Amino acid sequence: MSFLYKMRWFFRTKWPVYTAAIILMVVSTLLNTIAPRIIGSVIDSIRSGTLTEASLMRTVWLLIGLAVAVYVTFYIFSAADGSRRLRGKAAGRSA
Repeated sequence: MSFLYKMRWFFRTKWPVYTAAIILMVVSTLLNTIAPRIIGSVIDSIRSGTLTEASLMRTVWLLIGLAVAVYVTFYIFSAADGSRRLRGKAAGRSA
């Protein structure tokens, strides 16, 4: 705990970056839990015989949109990390 206390000045200056990173990680985790739930409901529909072509197509498009959302979330998180590293190298120090 004393380490965190000593580093509080650093966290105070970088709080927007850490807040954004935490939010992006939570969003990414939530997005990654949606696909198994959707696939499970499709399997249940197949077993009960209530799956229609329209609902299957809607589910496929939903899964494609979900994959894009996960990719975009990961890309934003990675780009933020990469830009931080470039700023560190431009200032003459390695990140």
